[in-house]
Amino acid sequence: MYKWIKKPPVMILLVSIAVMMPQILGHQVILGGVTTVQGDALFHFNRIYDAMMQLKTLHFHYFVSDFGFNQSARVINAVYGPFSSYIYGAVLLVTGSWWLFQIISSIGILYLGGLTFFYLARQVELDRGLALVGSLIYLNTEAITSWATAQKGAALAAAILPLVILAAVKMIQQKEHALPIWLLAIGLSLLVQVHNLTALMAVMLLIPFWLIGLIRQQQWWLFVKHTLLAALIFMVLTANVWATLLDLTLHNRLMNPVNFVLASYTTVPSILSHWLGIPILILVMWQLYQLIFRWRLLSLTNRVVALVGLFFVFLSSALMPWQLIQDNLPILGSLLQFPARFMIIATPLILLGSLQTVQTDLQVPRHWRQTGSIVVLALLFVGNLQTVTSETQQWSTNFTTSSSVQKHGTMHQIRQAWLSPKLAAGLQRLTKDTSDYLPKMGKTADAYHLVNHSIYTSTTTFHKRVTRQGLQVDWNAPQATPIQVPVVKYQQTHLKLNGQTIQPLHQNAVGVITVQSHQGLNQLLVTYQPARWVSISLVVAMVSWLIVGVEIIRRKCEHHQPR
Repeated sequence: MYKWIKKPPVMILLVSIAVMMPQILGHQVILGGVTTVQGDALFHFNRIYDAMMQLKTLHFHYFVSDFGFNQSARVINAVYGPFSSYIYGAVLLVTGSWWLFQIISSIGILYLGGLTFFYLARQVELDRGLALVGSLIYLNTEAITSWATAQKGAALAAAILPLVILAAVKMIQQKEHALPIWLLAIGLSLLVQVHNLTALMAVMLLIPFWLIGLIRQQQWWLFVKHTLLAALIFMVLTANVWATLLDLTLHNRLMNPVNFVLASYTTVPSILSHWLGIPILILVMWQLYQLIFRWRLLSLTNRVVALVGLFFVFLSSALMPWQLIQDNLPILGSLLQFPARFMIIATPLILLGSLQTVQTDLQVPRHWRQTGSIVVLALLFVGNLQTVTSETQQWSTNFTTSSSVQKHGTMHQIRQAWLSPKLAAGLQRLTKDTSDYLPKMGKTADAYHLVNHSIYTSTTTFHKRVTRQGLQVDWNAPQATPIQVPVVKYQQTHLKLNGQTIQPLHQNAVGVITVQSHQGLNQLLVTYQPARWVSISLVVAMVSWLIVGVEIIRRKCEHHQPR
């Protein structure tokens, strides 16, 4: 076989770098989308900047964003991907520029996705060459490349997802050793620390595998016992997320994410489709052919993987009556937002099932099977090069922005800001009016407009700085008068104005405060004080991850020791 098959990690890394070459050579940042600057880039870059500044200054304010989101003291990272925010923040701190951060983080996610899928493929006994081709295909799918091209937070979760799929497959393969406790618990916990919705969809993926595994077990009580033990480990490893979210929702009414019409955001097979274009459609059709005409020849694992994968394709498509579902469950419009997201789960399953049948279908000549895999890879790779190239070139044009993104300056100033070593400059030139996780203090017809007006736009000059105690906001007032301060207050937020503990005179619909200012210099100290058990949960989760990391390293070292 070819020499490159002998070193899959090297090949995976080279292809990951190749995908990013247009941006590397263009030396421009990519801010999401194909024709507009989408909100995801600015949302994630603000939370990453916040984590980076905590690491840089050693002023760790875990629960609120005192550096990002215009230093508004709102809760984001503590409930949305805390693990990933600090990983990204460390990368940004080391790289020192948004362009280099994008290059390194994108290559890292592509590489991780390729490695985890290769590991999954080898564990289910695919031959080395096929596993490598599969890993290269996977890192070129929309599930993984969406961070590089549109800054989608689920991309890192998709790179971890093959580990959860491996746990699912082992549930139905192992009759004697029951359920893979640690693999399942750690895999799901990593997803929660990165992207909550992907973790929730992964639980949906696990259900059919778990039920089949339970039926196949002779000692079903042992299977259930192992499931409960995995759930307990999962709760400990994710205590920082669920404890914070529970404390937040018990004491505050929170704004829901923006509501979307589900039926308008499904997958439709087409040449231009990112999720269900020709390459993925080829795999879907191949799976349907195998299930219909070769059912008896397929292994149980292959059948279940293929069926579950196709089920998630169906969920993502317009074939699902999403309008009817949303009419009866309107909360899904803000919780799920885009049914196309189900393709995050479907993609690795469809790919894995296809590779399994490619390996076992002896009726199709071997060279045709290999050629088909290479064609799918080539189509995806070329499509990604075109997308990254167009996104990079777009930065040199007078691009338009989505309605929730505000420009502050000329196009030249915006470009210069994002290439500047002053990392906050770009975030100040482009702002995103997101209302996620803000306290809901009343009704508003347009929460996004209110966020822009009360957090990002102000007629008063405020000076903000972060101390070990919290966020300090200074301003000068010509006379004693009520003033709106661009800071958010939750029930757990404490305010001290000029050394005196106060309550705000008023909070608008998104929680921004109005206080009684004094004539002259005013100093407002903003701190967030969660319940003690929440802080304990954070420590428990951190120590647990440290123990898990040390144990994994210890086992790796023992495995590589000469015997």
